[in-house]
Amino acid sequence: MTLRRVGRFFIGLVIAIVLLGIVLPLIGIPKSHFLPPSWIYKKAEKVTAGRMVKTYSPVTNDPFKVGEHLYFIDYVFQAPDPKTGVKQAYNGTVRIADKGLYTSAKVDQRVPIRYEKTYPWINGVDVENAGLGCGEGSNILSGWLIWVLVSFVLAYIFGQILGKYGVQEDY
Repeated sequence: MTLRRVGRFFIGLVIAIVLLGIVLPLIGIPKSHFLPPSWIYKKAEKVTAGRMVKTYSPVTNDPFKVGEHLYFIDYVFQAPDPKTGVKQAYNGTVRIADKGLYTSAKVDQRVPIRYEKTYPWINGVDVENAGLGCGEGSNILSGWLIWVLVSFVLAYIFGQILGKYGVQEDY
């Protein structure tokens, strides 16, 4: 019996995901607001010139990597606001995996910035070994998780509906 409930939940989850993927863009919510930022950044096409404003290298707080450093670059760029179309400044931070790239970075140096035109907070430095920023809209704990929770709630509701009106067995 519980296996059937789990199956109905997963069927409801598939229905909820497909339904939200179709309905949300129709009511004006772009995909960049309900899909994971890393997926959106991979498909982002807008590129503009940005400027590095700060570089810093704190020591990691990972107890298994004592003494290692993390490398960050702060940058600023201009992009049109998705609603008004007026250019505005956006700030970003990107974690650099390559120490050589970090040491070659200079403050006030120009860098290519790739961003999502419908949600410029998903942005990053468009250079190999740099990538997606770790700012407001790009974080793993950003607004897209709300839609994941909505999907689970809808999956539960659809699962209950399937259980009530689906195939019934005699006991």
